[in-house]
Amino acid sequence: EDEGGEDEDEDEDEGGEDNKIEEAYNIKSPGFNEKKKDFYKKQKKVIYIDTTDSWSSNEAVAKTITNAVDAGYNVIILAFLMSSNPPNLNEFGAVDMCKGWEDFDDSLKKRTMEYVHQKGAIVLAAAGGGADYNLFSKYSGDDFGKNAANWVKKNMLDGLDFDIEHFDYGLKLPDGRDGIDYVSDAHKAARLILGSDAYISHAPQAPYFGPINPTNSNLWWTQDTGGYNKVYEENPDIDFFNIQFYNQGKEEDGLYTTYDNLFIESNSDFPGTSVKEIASYGIPYEKIVVGKYMRSTIDGTSGYVSAPALNVMLKRAKNDFPKYFPISVMVWQYPGENDWKGQGAKTAKEWIDQVYKGL
Repeated sequence: EDEGGEDEDEDEDEGGEDNKIEEAYNIKSPGFNEKKKDFYKKQKKVIYIDTTDSWSSNEAVAKTITNAVDAGYNVIILAFLMSSNPPNLNEFGAVDMCKGWEDFDDSLKKRTMEYVHQKGAIVLAAAGGGADYNLFSKYSGDDFGKNAANWVKKNMLDGLDFDIEHFDYGLKLPDGRDGIDYVSDAHKAARLILGSDAYISHAPQAPYFGPINPTNSNLWWTQDTGGYNKVYEENPDIDFFNIQFYNQGKEEDGLYTTYDNLFIESNSDFPGTSVKEIASYGIPYEKIVVGKYMRSTIDGTSGYVSAPALNVMLKRAKNDFPKYFPISVMVWQYPGENDWKGQGAKTAKEWIDQVYKGL
């Protein structure tokens, strides 16, 4: 009888988890797809690849992607699709790892994707990035979303990650236009082209989140707009957020470097932007991916947390947060040949193994 009771409880727990997943991922929204449900339950282990282990051949570039999968990552994001990147581009196009992928023939693309999918992983392309300073002046949100989605579709990837930056206070564009409208237009255009099977994530900096119409709007960088929380309210089919909890504020202030100011309550530099606070405004925990950078002296300027220290924080979060929260992590970036030649796969594996040790 005792064993039967335990089985019944387990069934109820599993069903409850499914219900929570469905609730979080808005099964009635255009972005929800039953095929994605198992992926939603996973810990998302996200890595951006901007440079490869070797540019010596297309096969060597492809090997970098499979190396990242073998290292333990299940979301590989190739960087970048950009509005322009003088002197290389005068219009929308692929640079760095996205350009490397674009140069593959279809056979190599298919073989690489088959390997990735056999391992339970997906590959996305990142659109935008910190170096895309001309985006807002060159393209409307709608046109940017269309260009990025069409590139993804043509190049046989699983989806798209919007890394749109350089907003002004209140999530405004430099010319005063509404940044929420811009991001929403880009997302909607991409979803229309890619369909519900595709994964579409966004990679906002943590201060881009805030409450919608708060009592005292001066407390938040997003003012009264809600920032990306408003974007999500308008686009509940966003699959997940690779939130950049780094490069914000002064290094000496230590923002997003302790368990409390990363997960519970952020400090005065950008108040109200910890994981718990962002979730309280309406972002489901299941869609929050905690973003950090890998190497302290190369990949970022502030907010660094070592892999062992992040592991301690994640274990604590596992106890403090809802049990269906999959504790997902994003890292910038795969160590390619430009700085740590020959160390990419080894270093990437060591990092993710340390972060998830015991989890």
